[in-house]
Amino acid sequence: MIEHVGWYVARATGLTAVTSLWLSMVFGLGLSGRGLGGWLPPAAAVHLHRYWSVLGTVATLAHALAATLAPGSTTPPVSLLVPGLGADLPRAMALGTVATWMLVAVALSSAFRSRLSPGAWRTLHASALGAWVLGLAHAWRAGSDLDNPIARSMLVAATVTVPVLLGLRALSERRAPPSGRRPSS
Repeated sequence: MIEHVGWYVARATGLTAVTSLWLSMVFGLGLSGRGLGGWLPPAAAVHLHRYWSVLGTVATLAHALAATLAPGSTTPPVSLLVPGLGADLPRAMALGTVATWMLVAVALSSAFRSRLSPGAWRTLHASALGAWVLGLAHAWRAGSDLDNPIARSMLVAATVTVPVLLGLRALSERRAPPSGRRPSS
């Protein structure tokens, strides 16, 4: 059992990363599209978005390290830096590597938001969606827990809810009057 600790840590941190980043996306999309419908004060939603983002980023980095450095791993440490060098499932691992780098870029853009123009920050922050898609593709292709019904259900929920929230956001933006204008009565 002890020889498999690294593998269990990689699994646990992978599931933690997916769940945390999913919740981050839910709260982030809810904030940006006014999709929280007033059931949560905006300050609380911002706090939860940041909390889940930080936890998800830390869990993602821990997952990458554990999966690479675990005894018996066939993934070389250089694959943490260069996509596609993983010995097992190189394409799936490349998706995870690129998603992680994108996630780090989003985290850094948030940390240095005050030094970026609003447009630059929004563009970098919007790339979180790309990181999310690549990370999900990595999870679906390389996840070792897909046979577990609970883990699979979590992944299905994470995969389905974000596009639904994006659709709701698009609808709310379409219906919203331009800023500074009131709808005509």
